[in-house]
Amino acid sequence: MCFRPSLRILTVLLAATVFWVPQKQAFAQSDRVLNFQGSLTTPTGTPVTDGVYTLRFRIYSDPVNNTFLWEETMPVAVANGLFTTALGESTALPETVFNSLERWLGIRVNLDPELSPRRRLTIVPYSDRVMTVDGATGGIIAGTLRVDGGDGHGGHFTSTESDTTGKALVGQYNGTNLYGKGVYGSALMGGAAGMGGLFEGGLFGCYGIIRPTTEGSYMAVVGQGAYQGTLPAPLNTTVYGSYSFAQNGYYNYGLQSTAWAQSGTCGNGTYTNYGVYAHATGAACFNYGVFAAANSGTNNIGIYAQGDYRAGDFQGNVYVGGTLSKSGGSFTIDHPLDPANKYLQHSFVESPDMMNIYNGNITTDARGFAEVQLPDYFEALNREFRYQLTVIGQFAQSIIAQEITDRRFVIQTDKPNVKVSWQVTGIRHDVWAENYRIEVEPLKPERSRGRYLNPVELGHPENLAENWEQRQQAEQNSQAASAKVAEVSAKK
Repeated sequence: MCFRPSLRILTVLLAATVFWVPQKQAFAQSDRVLNFQGSLTTPTGTPVTDGVYTLRFRIYSDPVNNTFLWEETMPVAVANGLFTTALGESTALPETVFNSLERWLGIRVNLDPELSPRRRLTIVPYSDRVMTVDGATGGIIAGTLRVDGGDGHGGHFTSTESDTTGKALVGQYNGTNLYGKGVYGSALMGGAAGMGGLFEGGLFGCYGIIRPTTEGSYMAVVGQGAYQGTLPAPLNTTVYGSYSFAQNGYYNYGLQSTAWAQSGTCGNGTYTNYGVYAHATGAACFNYGVFAAANSGTNNIGIYAQGDYRAGDFQGNVYVGGTLSKSGGSFTIDHPLDPANKYLQHSFVESPDMMNIYNGNITTDARGFAEVQLPDYFEALNREFRYQLTVIGQFAQSIIAQEITDRRFVIQTDKPNVKVSWQVTGIRHDVWAENYRIEVEPLKPERSRGRYLNPVELGHPENLAENWEQRQQAEQNSQAASAKVAEVSAKK
């Protein structure tokens, strides 16, 4: 039978077909098969004789170039000129075949030349590029992708990798802009609602790492809060640049921060680590670099600090709105005679009383009397006055001729014109002092009995310190955090 078959496409139906094969409770890779239906006719338009024909299918990137992207040859049964087959059953269709909208289908019947012209593939087969969310094996989307999903999720990403290489979602910015964003989260729906990002984790809720390649200041995690209203911020508006909350643990930390360096040398202020660096500035009425409060417990400490050199270092004025307790105290200044190489230190004067000290020098008159004038607030602040007198330059006797009355007292010497050095002390009796009088010999609380503020100095082991458990817990947490950061960083 001599004829040249022609192909007339009556119907083209291309669709992604997915076969599911459960395996180890995970989705198996989907098979990529495209259903195809057409008809074979003679040049006169009549259907070809029923039978099995050998059809070769090729996919090209243009209508004339002979370089093809995919090829498959198969026997196809034809009845009344119609046939149905599935492209990709014997030769798999690569996912990259449909990574462009310019694709053309060429068909050859038996050993005849390929039918002309080629048929351009319409949009339908490109759904194979996406397939379904559950069965997709991956790919590259060149352009902007937007996912609008239900159930409260615009998109849901999961990973089952068991080591540190497992990543449910990876965002990568390959541009050169200083503030390019690998992942950007936004929730701007108006009013006080929405979170730009929420991260939950069994170990770290949010872990940030930076790898600088040039000099500069870098931050692994940055939080910024800014009031965006068009009117001046109301008095009840509070903006948190960073807010953390911890609850229901044996040890709760609103913020655990660790800074460490693997190597480096000290000198000229270089290689300095800050566990927490806080800075507040601007036109606010009050700027707090750190504001700390601890409430509602039995032993509340707003800030607990320890250090091998110093537990705290304050550059500026310090106010304590309560009782200051210490094991000892001194002033430290540059030594007046060798300020470059030495300090000068003096201990504080201590007393079991809330004592104020006043002193001065005065010379008695020709009758041997001298009146000392004290500050206006003296009697409002002090009670229980005590006196000391010392004559200077000659032997003489001195007495308090009249005790303090109306902020004055009188000194008398048995000789005229005698220089007298005087000292008066008083016990505070202002409102605060009366309400918070220092108890000189209080009993230790039950939890501290058998323990010591300074155990080593008293000949006891260090673990008998009153705050030993807190110190150990803080040290363990710091070491664990440093070890975990080092471990994760090493595997990145």
